Amino acid sequence: MGVKLSTTKGVEFKVTLRRINRIEADINYTYSDARATGSTPTSLAGTVAGSQVSDFTPKYIFPVNFNQTHKGSVTLDYRFAKDDGGPVLEQLGLNVLMEFNSGNSYTRLYYTGESIADSRFRTPLELIGESTTPTYFRIDTKLDKTITLGPVDMNIYVYVTNVLNTKNV
Repeated sequence: MGVKLSTTKGVEFKVTLRRINRIEADINYTYSDARATGSTPTSLAGTVAGSQVSDFTPKYIFPVNFNQTHKGSVTLDYRFAKDDGGPVLEQLGLNVLMEFNSGNSYTRLYYTGESIADSRFRTPLELIGESTTPTYFRIDTKLDKTITLGPVDMNIYVYVTNVLNTKNV
Protein backbone atom coordinates (compact mmCIF):
# COMPACT_ATOMS: atom_id res chain seq x y z
CA MET A 1 0.00 0.00 0.00
CA GLY A 2 1.12 3.59 -0.53
CA VAL A 3 2.88 5.81 1.96
CA LYS A 4 0.75 8.03 4.21
CA LEU A 5 2.18 11.54 4.53
CA SER A 6 1.12 13.93 7.28
CA THR A 7 2.00 17.22 8.93
CA THR A 8 0.71 18.96 12.04
CA LYS A 9 1.48 22.55 12.91
CA GLY A 10 0.32 24.41 15.97
CA VAL A 11 0.94 26.26 19.19
CA GLU A 12 -0.26 25.67 22.73
CA PHE A 13 -0.60 28.18 25.57
CA LYS A 14 -1.16 27.44 29.23
CA VAL A 15 -1.48 29.95 32.07
CA THR A 16 -1.83 28.83 35.67
CA LEU A 17 -2.71 31.23 38.47
CA ARG A 18 -1.91 29.81 41.88
CA ARG A 19 -4.46 30.56 44.56
CA ILE A 20 -4.31 34.27 45.43
CA ASN A 21 -6.97 35.82 47.68
CA ARG A 22 -9.25 32.77 47.34
CA ILE A 23 -9.08 32.53 43.51
CA GLU A 24 -7.22 30.02 41.34
CA ALA A 25 -7.32 29.71 37.54
CA ASP A 26 -6.08 27.57 34.65
CA ILE A 27 -6.31 28.74 31.05
CA ASN A 28 -5.46 26.43 28.13
CA TYR A 29 -5.59 27.16 24.41
CA THR A 30 -4.36 25.13 21.44
CA TYR A 31 -4.22 26.17 17.78
CA SER A 32 -3.40 23.36 15.37
CA ASP A 33 -3.60 22.43 11.71
CA ALA A 34 -3.42 18.70 10.95
CA ARG A 35 -3.21 17.63 7.31
CA ALA A 36 -2.38 14.33 5.67
CA THR A 37 -2.95 12.17 2.62
CA GLY A 38 -5.51 10.28 4.72
CA SER A 39 -7.11 10.37 8.16
CA THR A 40 -6.44 6.69 8.87
CA PRO A 41 -3.91 4.18 7.53
CA THR A 42 -6.63 2.63 5.33
CA SER A 43 -8.50 5.79 4.26
CA LEU A 44 -7.07 5.65 0.73
CA ALA A 45 -7.15 1.86 0.38
CA GLY A 46 -9.71 1.98 -2.43
CA THR A 47 -7.73 4.62 -4.32
CA VAL A 48 -4.47 2.73 -3.96
CA ALA A 49 -6.02 -0.61 -4.88
CA GLY A 50 -7.73 0.95 -7.92
CA SER A 51 -4.57 2.66 -9.17
CA GLN A 52 -2.93 1.40 -12.34
CA VAL A 53 0.48 2.37 -10.91
CA SER A 54 2.16 -0.39 -8.88
CA ASP A 55 3.96 1.96 -6.47
CA PHE A 56 1.18 4.56 -6.12
CA THR A 57 1.90 7.29 -3.55
CA PRO A 58 -0.71 9.97 -2.76
CA LYS A 59 0.65 13.45 -3.51
CA TYR A 60 -1.93 15.83 -2.00
CA ILE A 61 -2.55 16.57 1.65
CA PHE A 62 -5.84 17.83 3.08
CA PRO A 63 -7.33 18.45 6.56
CA VAL A 64 -7.80 15.15 8.39
CA ASN A 65 -11.19 14.38 9.92
CA PHE A 66 -9.83 14.72 13.49
CA ASN A 67 -8.40 18.20 12.80
CA GLN A 68 -9.59 20.79 15.34
CA THR A 69 -8.18 24.26 14.71
CA HIS A 70 -9.09 25.82 18.08
CA LYS A 71 -9.44 24.07 21.43
CA GLY A 72 -9.42 25.52 24.91
CA SER A 73 -10.59 25.50 28.49
CA VAL A 74 -10.78 27.91 31.40
CA THR A 75 -11.09 26.73 34.99
CA LEU A 76 -11.85 29.21 37.79
CA ASP A 77 -12.02 28.20 41.43
CA TYR A 78 -13.10 30.56 44.22
CA ARG A 79 -12.76 29.03 47.67
CA PHE A 80 -12.84 29.99 51.33
CA ALA A 81 -10.26 28.15 53.44
CA LYS A 82 -10.70 26.70 56.91
CA ASP A 83 -11.24 29.49 59.48
CA ASP A 84 -11.95 31.96 56.63
CA GLY A 85 -15.23 33.77 55.89
CA GLY A 86 -17.06 32.99 59.11
CA PRO A 87 -19.16 29.91 59.89
CA VAL A 88 -21.34 30.12 56.77
CA LEU A 89 -18.64 30.69 54.11
CA GLU A 90 -15.84 28.66 55.75
CA GLN A 91 -14.68 25.89 53.37
CA LEU A 92 -17.23 26.90 50.72
CA GLY A 93 -16.11 26.85 47.09
CA LEU A 94 -17.34 27.50 43.58
CA ASN A 95 -15.64 25.91 40.59
CA VAL A 96 -16.44 26.84 36.96
CA LEU A 97 -15.16 24.94 33.93
CA MET A 98 -15.61 26.41 30.43
CA GLU A 99 -14.63 24.31 27.40
CA PHE A 100 -14.72 25.26 23.73
CA ASN A 101 -13.42 24.05 20.40
CA SER A 102 -13.92 24.60 16.73
CA GLY A 103 -15.47 21.74 14.87
CA ASN A 104 -13.80 18.91 12.98
CA SER A 105 -13.07 18.88 9.28
CA TYR A 106 -15.35 16.89 7.00
CA THR A 107 -16.39 16.68 3.36
CA ARG A 108 -19.98 17.30 2.27
CA LEU A 109 -21.22 14.44 0.10
CA TYR A 110 -24.06 13.74 -2.28
CA TYR A 111 -25.53 10.25 -1.99
CA THR A 112 -26.53 8.74 -5.33
CA GLY A 113 -27.48 5.24 -4.22
CA GLU A 114 -29.30 3.37 -1.54
CA SER A 115 -26.36 2.73 0.78
CA ILE A 116 -24.60 5.67 2.42
CA ALA A 117 -21.96 3.25 3.74
CA ASP A 118 -20.89 2.18 0.23
CA SER A 119 -18.44 4.73 -1.18
CA ARG A 120 -19.47 3.86 -4.76
CA PHE A 121 -22.69 5.81 -4.14
CA ARG A 122 -21.11 8.98 -2.68
CA THR A 123 -19.95 12.02 -4.64
CA PRO A 124 -18.04 14.85 -2.92
CA LEU A 125 -19.59 18.31 -3.26
CA GLU A 126 -16.35 20.11 -2.33
CA LEU A 127 -12.65 19.62 -1.71
CA ILE A 128 -11.75 17.00 0.90
CA GLY A 129 -12.01 18.38 4.45
CA GLU A 130 -13.26 21.79 3.32
CA SER A 131 -16.25 21.99 5.70
CA THR A 132 -16.17 22.17 9.49
CA THR A 133 -18.70 20.82 11.99
CA PRO A 134 -20.24 23.39 14.38
CA THR A 135 -18.26 24.73 17.32
CA TYR A 136 -18.57 23.27 20.81
CA PHE A 137 -19.08 25.33 23.96
CA ARG A 138 -19.98 24.20 27.47
CA ILE A 139 -19.88 25.52 31.03
CA ASP A 140 -20.01 23.23 34.09
CA THR A 141 -20.13 24.40 37.71
CA LYS A 142 -19.68 22.86 41.12
CA LEU A 143 -20.65 24.50 44.43
CA ASP A 144 -19.35 22.65 47.47
CA LYS A 145 -19.07 23.02 51.22
CA THR A 146 -16.95 20.98 53.58
CA ILE A 147 -18.46 20.41 57.01
CA THR A 148 -16.39 19.09 59.90
CA LEU A 149 -18.17 16.76 62.31
CA GLY A 150 -15.68 15.69 64.97
CA PRO A 151 -12.83 13.82 63.28
CA VAL A 152 -14.73 13.52 59.97
CA ASP A 153 -14.84 16.05 57.09
CA MET A 154 -17.89 15.76 54.81
CA ASN A 155 -18.01 17.47 51.45
CA ILE A 156 -21.50 18.29 50.20
CA TYR A 157 -21.79 19.58 46.65
CA VAL A 158 -24.07 20.44 43.76
CA TYR A 159 -22.62 19.74 40.31
CA VAL A 160 -24.36 21.22 37.26
CA THR A 161 -23.26 20.25 33.76
CA ASN A 162 -23.97 22.43 30.74
CA VAL A 163 -25.25 25.36 32.81
CA LEU A 164 -26.37 27.37 29.76
CA ASN A 165 -28.08 24.31 28.20
CA THR A 166 -25.99 24.80 25.07
CA LYS A 167 -27.10 22.56 22.20
CA ASN A 168 -23.85 21.06 20.90
CA VAL A 169 -23.71 18.68 17.98
